[in-house]
Amino acid sequence: MRAEDVKNGEARTIPYHAVPRLDAIIEEQWTQAQDIMRETGRFPEFVFVRRGGKALRSWYTAWNNACERAGRVGFLFHDLRRSMARHWTLLGVPEKLIMELGGWKTKSVFDGYLITTRADLAAALKRATRGEQLAPARTAAREGRS
Repeated sequence: MRAEDVKNGEARTIPYHAVPRLDAIIEEQWTQAQDIMRETGRFPEFVFVRRGGKALRSWYTAWNNACERAGRVGFLFHDLRRSMARHWTLLGVPEKLIMELGGWKTKSVFDGYLITTRADLAAALKRATRGEQLAPARTAAREGRS
Protein backbone atom coordinates (compact mmCIF):
# COMPACT_ATOMS: atom_id res chain seq x y z
CA MET A 1 0.00 0.00 0.00
CA ARG A 2 1.45 3.33 -1.03
CA ALA A 3 2.22 5.89 1.67
CA GLU A 4 -0.07 8.48 0.05
CA ASP A 5 -2.99 6.02 0.19
CA VAL A 6 -2.91 5.21 3.91
CA LYS A 7 -3.97 7.30 6.88
CA ASN A 8 -0.70 7.06 8.83
CA GLY A 9 1.43 8.01 5.80
CA GLU A 10 3.62 4.90 5.94
CA ALA A 11 3.72 2.46 3.04
CA ARG A 12 3.29 -1.19 3.92
CA THR A 13 3.26 -4.55 2.20
CA ILE A 14 0.52 -7.09 2.80
CA PRO A 15 1.66 -10.67 2.05
CA TYR A 16 -1.63 -11.68 0.40
CA HIS A 17 0.04 -14.62 -1.37
CA ALA A 18 -0.05 -16.44 1.98
CA VAL A 19 -3.85 -16.74 1.70
CA PRO A 20 -4.82 -18.69 -1.45
CA ARG A 21 -8.35 -17.24 -1.65
CA LEU A 22 -7.11 -13.68 -1.36
CA ASP A 23 -4.27 -14.40 -3.76
CA ALA A 24 -6.80 -15.67 -6.33
CA ILE A 25 -8.91 -12.50 -6.00
CA ILE A 26 -5.92 -10.19 -6.44
CA GLU A 27 -4.56 -12.24 -9.35
CA GLU A 28 -7.97 -12.13 -11.04
CA GLN A 29 -7.95 -8.34 -10.72
CA TRP A 30 -4.40 -8.25 -12.11
CA THR A 31 -5.53 -10.26 -15.13
CA GLN A 32 -8.46 -7.90 -15.60
CA ALA A 33 -6.09 -4.92 -15.38
CA GLN A 34 -3.87 -6.43 -18.07
CA ASP A 35 -6.92 -7.00 -20.30
CA ILE A 36 -7.93 -3.36 -19.82
CA MET A 37 -4.39 -2.29 -20.71
CA ARG A 38 -4.55 -4.28 -23.96
CA GLU A 39 -8.01 -2.92 -24.84
CA THR A 40 -7.53 0.74 -23.91
CA GLY A 41 -3.77 1.26 -23.99
CA ARG A 42 -3.75 2.44 -20.38
CA PHE A 43 -3.35 0.63 -17.10
CA PRO A 44 -6.22 1.18 -14.61
CA GLU A 45 -5.37 3.45 -11.70
CA PHE A 46 -7.30 1.33 -9.19
CA VAL A 47 -7.24 -2.38 -8.29
CA PHE A 48 -11.01 -2.82 -8.30
CA VAL A 49 -12.69 -1.13 -11.23
CA ARG A 50 -15.86 -1.26 -13.30
CA ARG A 51 -15.88 -2.81 -16.74
CA GLY A 52 -13.58 -0.96 -19.11
CA GLY A 53 -11.28 0.10 -16.28
CA LYS A 54 -13.35 3.04 -15.09
CA ALA A 55 -13.15 3.89 -11.42
CA LEU A 56 -16.06 2.96 -9.21
CA ARG A 57 -18.42 5.91 -9.11
CA SER A 58 -18.84 5.46 -5.39
CA TRP A 59 -16.87 3.09 -3.21
CA TYR A 60 -19.59 3.42 -0.55
CA THR A 61 -22.34 2.41 -2.96
CA ALA A 62 -20.34 -0.61 -4.12
CA TRP A 63 -19.61 -1.60 -0.51
CA ASN A 64 -23.22 -1.13 0.62
CA ASN A 65 -24.52 -3.16 -2.33
CA ALA A 66 -22.07 -5.96 -1.52
CA CYS A 67 -23.13 -5.91 2.14
CA GLU A 68 -26.80 -6.03 1.15
CA ARG A 69 -26.17 -9.03 -1.11
CA ALA A 70 -24.31 -10.71 1.78
CA GLY A 71 -27.14 -9.98 4.23
CA ARG A 72 -25.00 -7.57 6.30
CA VAL A 73 -26.85 -4.27 5.86
CA GLY A 74 -25.19 -1.48 7.83
CA PHE A 75 -21.82 -3.23 8.09
CA LEU A 76 -19.08 -0.61 7.76
CA PHE A 77 -15.84 -1.23 5.89
CA HIS A 78 -13.99 0.18 8.89
CA ASP A 79 -15.56 -2.59 11.02
CA LEU A 80 -13.14 -4.99 9.31
CA ARG A 81 -10.18 -3.43 11.14
CA ARG A 82 -11.93 -3.73 14.49
CA SER A 83 -12.89 -7.34 13.73
CA MET A 84 -9.33 -8.13 12.69
CA ALA A 85 -7.90 -6.69 15.91
CA ARG A 86 -10.37 -8.63 18.04
CA HIS A 87 -10.23 -12.00 16.27
CA TRP A 88 -6.47 -12.09 15.80
CA THR A 89 -5.91 -11.10 19.44
CA LEU A 90 -8.23 -13.93 20.54
CA LEU A 91 -6.22 -16.31 18.34
CA GLY A 92 -3.05 -15.27 20.15
CA VAL A 93 -1.38 -13.48 17.23
CA PRO A 94 1.32 -11.19 18.66
CA GLU A 95 0.15 -7.59 18.94
CA LYS A 96 3.22 -6.34 17.04
CA LEU A 97 2.17 -8.36 13.97
CA ILE A 98 -1.47 -7.30 14.22
CA MET A 99 -0.45 -3.66 14.53
CA GLU A 100 1.88 -3.89 11.54
CA LEU A 101 -0.66 -5.53 9.24
CA GLY A 102 -3.46 -3.25 10.46
CA GLY A 103 -1.40 -0.08 10.18
CA TRP A 104 -1.57 0.94 13.85
CA LYS A 105 1.53 2.88 14.90
CA THR A 106 0.81 3.14 18.62
CA LYS A 107 -0.42 0.67 21.21
CA SER A 108 -2.95 3.19 22.53
CA VAL A 109 -4.64 3.56 19.13
CA PHE A 110 -4.56 -0.21 18.61
CA ASP A 111 -6.18 -0.76 22.02
CA GLY A 112 -9.05 1.50 20.94
CA TYR A 113 -9.91 -1.06 18.24
CA LEU A 114 -10.06 -4.03 20.59
CA ILE A 115 -13.57 -5.09 21.51
CA THR A 116 -14.17 -6.92 24.76
CA THR A 117 -17.50 -8.67 25.23
CA ARG A 118 -19.08 -10.25 28.30
CA ALA A 119 -18.43 -13.63 26.67
CA ASP A 120 -14.70 -12.75 26.43
CA LEU A 121 -14.62 -11.83 30.11
CA ALA A 122 -16.47 -15.01 31.10
CA ALA A 123 -14.14 -17.19 28.99
CA ALA A 124 -11.06 -15.49 30.48
CA LEU A 125 -12.38 -15.98 34.00
CA LYS A 126 -13.06 -19.68 33.35
CA ARG A 127 -9.59 -20.21 31.87
CA ALA A 128 -7.91 -18.32 34.68
CA THR A 129 -9.70 -20.33 37.36
CA ARG A 130 -8.51 -23.52 35.67
CA GLY A 131 -4.96 -22.16 35.77
CA GLU A 132 -4.62 -21.74 31.98
CA GLN A 133 -2.42 -19.06 30.51
CA LEU A 134 -4.73 -16.60 28.71
CA ALA A 135 -2.63 -15.35 25.80
CA PRO A 136 0.83 -16.92 25.50
CA ALA A 137 1.62 -15.35 22.11
CA ARG A 138 0.86 -11.83 23.35
CA THR A 139 2.98 -12.32 26.49
CA ALA A 140 5.98 -13.56 24.46
CA ALA A 141 5.72 -10.63 22.04
CA ARG A 142 5.55 -8.12 24.88
CA GLU A 143 8.69 -9.55 26.48
CA GLY A 144 10.55 -9.46 23.16
CA ARG A 145 10.64 -13.26 22.85
CA SER A 146 8.34 -13.59 19.84
